[in-house]
Amino acid sequence: MAKYSLYIIMMLTVALVGGCGEDGNNNPAPTSSAPPVTTPDGISLLGLSDGRVLSYLVTDTVTLLYPTYIVDVATSSLNVTISGANQDWQIKRDSIPVVNIKVTANTVLFNGYWQNVNGQDSLFYFSVPSITMVKDFEETSSWEGYCPSFADSARVFYSTYFGFYFTKKYTGTERLYLPAGEFDAYRFDIQLFDSEQKKDVVINLSEHYAPGVGLVQLTLRGGALIRTLSLIDVSGPVN
Repeated sequence: MAKYSLYIIMMLTVALVGGCGEDGNNNPAPTSSAPPVTTPDGISLLGLSDGRVLSYLVTDTVTLLYPTYIVDVATSSLNVTISGANQDWQIKRDSIPVVNIKVTANTVLFNGYWQNVNGQDSLFYFSVPSITMVKDFEETSSWEGYCPSFADSARVFYSTYFGFYFTKKYTGTERLYLPAGEFDAYRFDIQLFDSEQKKDVVINLSEHYAPGVGLVQLTLRGGALIRTLSLIDVSGPVN
């Protein structure tokens, strides 16, 4: 929104100054055209760069109203490592491989997950991968799907929706001030359901992405829990 506001102010200033010259004429002075405002594609929002490490502060707030009013706050840290190239990428949580993603011409898919089998990490593919991001998110502003569940809860990734039906919608940009810095972030709101009828929302999520960086903030609301992930550091290659 800041870019649009600055553009409007500049245009108004040019109109006032150019239209009120000393000769008294109201003919506006010629001006050069401003460059168009471009929107990044959804793939760039994920910040896919081999060797990148994103470090987050995780804040869990649990509020209980009965039998007594209690607010419990706990914090922890989370490191997410990205590796891969071209179309195939792997995401690790605290050095544990969690999911594989596939980049296509128009989407980014969760196409598989990792589990420990007989002491070795093994990759299992989803028969129907779920779409986690679309390239043109302004044209395709919302989509839905189902992300299959798997048993190894220690590997649940911080921004996937394993075991839930979901709807995901782009809602606009917001300026965020986080431990890692200031970001003009693109917000997506997600609703998770326990059945494909999508009658009752189980969990609400909001995800904020910064171009060339990746996920900078996530907020989860479900029952008594509010969980927030805030980016505190980015290391490794930067796009």
